[in-house]
Amino acid sequence: MVDPKKNTMQPDETSVDSLFQERAVNRDNEEFAKAKPILFRAALVLALFLLGLLYFLNPVSRVEVIAVRGADFLSRDYVSTLSGVTEKSIYYFVIPKQVESRLLSDPVIETASVKLETNNLVSITITEKEPIGYRYNEDKPMLVFSDGSTCELKSEYMSILSRVPYISGFTEEQQNHLLTQAFQKLDRSTIESMAEVNQYDLGYTDEAIEVLMRTGGYFFADYYSLSTLNSYEEIYQNMKDQSRCLYAYEADSDGNQVAVERACPWNETVTEREYWTDSDGNYIYDKWGDKAVKHYYQSSDGYYLDASGNKIVIPIDENGNDVEDPDFLDHYLAGYYDSGTLVIPDENSTSSEESTDSSGTSSDSADSSGDTNG
Repeated sequence: MVDPKKNTMQPDETSVDSLFQERAVNRDNEEFAKAKPILFRAALVLALFLLGLLYFLNPVSRVEVIAVRGADFLSRDYVSTLSGVTEKSIYYFVIPKQVESRLLSDPVIETASVKLETNNLVSITITEKEPIGYRYNEDKPMLVFSDGSTCELKSEYMSILSRVPYISGFTEEQQNHLLTQAFQKLDRSTIESMAEVNQYDLGYTDEAIEVLMRTGGYFFADYYSLSTLNSYEEIYQNMKDQSRCLYAYEADSDGNQVAVERACPWNETVTEREYWTDSDGNYIYDKWGDKAVKHYYQSSDGYYLDASGNKIVIPIDENGNDVEDPDFLDHYLAGYYDSGTLVIPDENSTSSEESTDSSGTSSDSADSSGDTNG
């Protein structure tokens, strides 16, 4: 008999190896199929990276032009430097909001707008606060702006000093507020023609504004009449004696600005102060509630006197403002002030009539004897 164990078929080793190899290939193919999307994305990222690298290394990626608009008191170079944007900056890496924030960190810059425009141009547009002067605060030089704010002076602002006056006095908060409010009514050219602004005591007020012009003339005003300074050049050219000072008063009832020529306060003869009184002996007050002070016509040589040797008083209007005769010297030399007040003879008769001031009020409406402050 045949032994069944001896008839059992033995496996073919070659077939087994082929099966394992086939399974291994299939497994590799499956793994490659799974990894294929990842490899594609990686290749794409690498390609984009290389393209970006080539772009950023190319000069075409840089900022071509930095255009600064609105800079008047600040230099364009300073504004450009402050922005942090240079011609080496990557154009698409410039973030406008960040640049605007850097610009607004400067106290002179009020608003800032940054835009990316075509041809790799970065446009910067700013508006500046208006400086009206500079002063010292505890020995520190400070710029003063029309809104009343201040900032410490630094080297980048030095060019501004030639365009604003030096300010002294007016240190109280209310004084500074009123002064800056008055400056808001001045033309830019007027501010730039002023050399100094000082708080001055004229006797009847210790808050008078003394202005020294760059041309050398002096101008006195209060907070409400300072705008008359806009007409300074015209008034100054018409002065008969430019060594004297100009005094401004608030506009009259018709809106006309008033400025008179008079001796400078340091050239006036020091006398006891006299005040205007009415016919009943009551003090006349100006619009600020102060007693109206009497002033007299005078030159650098002294007071003008009438035929009796008395000083010739300057009449006042209803607000207590001096109303000077614009032709005083001519009238005085013609003898029209011999009586102490202006009397112009009638061309058709020998009679004369007393002239009235610009407000229509007779100059003797207030008691010319006045009251002396002893």
